[in-house]
Amino acid sequence: MAVDPDGMSPSNPAFVKLPAEAEAAFARLNAEVRYIEPVAVPAGAEFENPRWSIAWNKLRAWEFTEFTRLVFLDSDMMVQQDITEMLSFPEFTSAPGQDEPCETHHGINGGVLIFSPNKTVYNELIAFSQDVPTSKWRQAEQELLGHFYMTFYRNKFHLISGLYNISLRSCQCLYPIVLSDHVKIIHFYSGPKPWDHTAQIWADPNLPDLEAPCIAEIILQWYNTLERGLTQ
Repeated sequence: MAVDPDGMSPSNPAFVKLPAEAEAAFARLNAEVRYIEPVAVPAGAEFENPRWSIAWNKLRAWEFTEFTRLVFLDSDMMVQQDITEMLSFPEFTSAPGQDEPCETHHGINGGVLIFSPNKTVYNELIAFSQDVPTSKWRQAEQELLGHFYMTFYRNKFHLISGLYNISLRSCQCLYPIVLSDHVKIIHFYSGPKPWDHTAQIWADPNLPDLEAPCIAEIILQWYNTLERGLTQ
């Protein structure tokens, strides 16, 4: 799925076809590229970040009923080790919200979701989203999913370890854990993305806002993973 940033709007993002070389790269990984129809954002919703209108479209995955279980991961993640066990996690499972990883976690993070696609649930989600709360769904789809499952499927709502959703901010207080073999997934959300700059810039220990060397090590891991993928 690709998005044209210049053509998107909160209610109807403009989707464009991926370049042929990008589709070929996915094919080498035996990965299917699937194009979807955008999911309309309800009138009255006011996302904290306008770009989150793109994330609203992940609700479409509840219609993929040819699969009995899905593990949904945001595209700005780096998987550190085998995560096959996630397919056996109960319905519905999410990583905890980590706006401030050094504090108590509240809510869910919409970047890590495990669920069984179900068109009835999809229709319920869409209907529920139309009743826009006072918050106006400012946290977009993750706020919607948290409220929905806590309201209608509380007995199916589960949170997994934060090791499946470690962020760069975690370097502030979880330094030894972030760089350990226990971490399953690193999530580059709410902050700088490794691919936004050259490897040389990220290697600069004087770069502002870096909890060096923790973040520098994570960025290096990302570039090493990228290099391995390009040479396979």
